[in-house]
Amino acid sequence: MTHSKHILCATTLLATALATPLPAVAQEDAAFLDDLETILVKARRREESILTVPISVSSFDANMLQQRSVITTQDLTFVTPGLVVAPALSRDVPAFVIRGQQRQADGTGSPAVVTYFADVPLNTQGSILPTFDVQSMQVLKGPQGTLFGRNTTGGAVLLYPNAPTYELGGYGRISYGRYDEVIAETAINVPVINEKLAVRVAGQRARRDGYTENLAGGDDPDDRDTWSFRGSVLWQPNETITNTLIGDYYEANEAGTSTVLNSLYPNDVITDGGVARGPLAFLLDSDIPGLDVDLNLAAQQENGIRTVNPDFELRSNRVLWGITNTTEVELDAITLKNIFGYRSTFVDSSRDFDGTPAPINNQAGVFASNQITNEFQVFGDLFDERVTYIAGAFYLKETPDQPNNGSSVIFFGPNEAELYFENKSTALFAEASVKLDEIKKGLKLNIGIRYTWDDITRCNGPIS
Repeated sequence: MTHSKHILCATTLLATALATPLPAVAQEDAAFLDDLETILVKARRREESILTVPISVSSFDANMLQQRSVITTQDLTFVTPGLVVAPALSRDVPAFVIRGQQRQADGTGSPAVVTYFADVPLNTQGSILPTFDVQSMQVLKGPQGTLFGRNTTGGAVLLYPNAPTYELGGYGRISYGRYDEVIAETAINVPVINEKLAVRVAGQRARRDGYTENLAGGDDPDDRDTWSFRGSVLWQPNETITNTLIGDYYEANEAGTSTVLNSLYPNDVITDGGVARGPLAFLLDSDIPGLDVDLNLAAQQENGIRTVNPDFELRSNRVLWGITNTTEVELDAITLKNIFGYRSTFVDSSRDFDGTPAPINNQAGVFASNQITNEFQVFGDLFDERVTYIAGAFYLKETPDQPNNGSSVIFFGPNEAELYFENKSTALFAEASVKLDEIKKGLKLNIGIRYTWDDITRCNGPIS
């Protein structure tokens, strides 16, 4: 099945600041405003104060992430109002939800929220990355199609790693917590040629015992076992050209997320003659050994909520890696920027969705994809900085890296299938901001436009 769509969108936004200052401001408030002024974000693809951005932005630097125990992008859900990182099949491969919008649970439709790493969009299955050696993370709420390559209606999550500098330095950090949790990370920055070439290398190792006991004897779920590596090279051959090359690698070998049985809804139907048993009632009345859910539920409640007794192997193995190259050329009046990205995603997972010895709902599958993106930008300002603008072109192609397959056992019925897909997206976008201080100080007019060509191919079939 092939689906093509063309999207044209235009937005207009007015942002107004107070024209007259408050008659008196407490020293604490003034200091707070000064602190806000120093927070720089890239919500509009260039560094600027968070106070001047006309959209809702939550921004976190490295210290804030550490203080709030944000280990991966998934943990942002605990510190960002309006953002929910909701499990799709598991917490390891979740969906980012902003203002109720997310990627559809099934299919290959365009996501409403996209995670970016160094300005390169990640696919949904590969959107959970560790947050070590990070310069900043930002959560943008609302449509982002006129500023970013990937069109999104819900928002975007931006992760920017620390870039190499021309100062020798580095750090090391190790922490220990409950369930024998150990997180160790380090980074070193080396100037190779002063003002010309610098290299930065960083890595993290994180592990934790699972906090849900597996009574079947396998690995305990809700564990952590990951290691990550990142290398960056900054090259500035002259004052005009800046090139940053980043290579990153992330691997996880875990039991994954547990599912604990706590109740069963048979979907009983109320009729004129009384109550008719629903389609799942046979699970309550079954005399098949091991399938009596009443007994399984009683056993679960006796064992405790942090226990499972699956009949299926639990695993969540993930390998994510990528290469990002950003080239920026500063001319007299404009800046040219090209962002190339390659992402490889491999997810091998299996889960027991009922958490009991009965083969009620088990699912396993492999997802593997290669994604190539390229974004070209032109930005600058006109008329003594009264008008700032950005225009860009974007291309994305995602194809399987190997046969994607899935298997499931639902009420004893085995089912196996292969999936082939190909996603292509091409877009043109532009946005301009015009200062209207002569009308009212702080008044701006923001105008944006975007046109998108999406071609999606998807084919399901039995495993041959």
